[in-house]
Amino acid sequence: MNLLSTRIKYILDNEFQGDVHGKQIQLSKIAGASKSVVNQWISDRIKSLNIDYALNIEKKLGYDHIWLITGKGPIKLKDRPRDWPFAISRALFDQLDESDKKDIDRYIKMVFRDWQERNKNTTSPGKSRKVG
Repeated sequence: MNLLSTRIKYILDNEFQGDVHGKQIQLSKIAGASKSVVNQWISDRIKSLNIDYALNIEKKLGYDHIWLITGKGPIKLKDRPRDWPFAISRALFDQLDESDKKDIDRYIKMVFRDWQERNKNTTSPGKSRKVG
């Protein structure tokens, strides 16, 4: 499925009931895009997908954002290899400059230090506070 229009039609056919118009409205609400934008995806007038739309579709329908944007990799998020534990793909992370990667690394370390501090006196597993 090399074309965005083909991938969008695949989602419409596999996720929604009803006529084409109704399916487009449902997808537009999920993606956070206008019905006009969805129509342009289908008609191949827009040939690329914004990351925000792709992540919305991934979150609500389970289609992998990498597949949505590029047509490569597993179609569904559940089929993505689990060696990368984050919602954003490794490929997108790798595009960041080193300074941004270091900022993310410092943030993750801070979250874990806070978690460890909160849980160092916990006697039973599973009693940690939710982060975020």
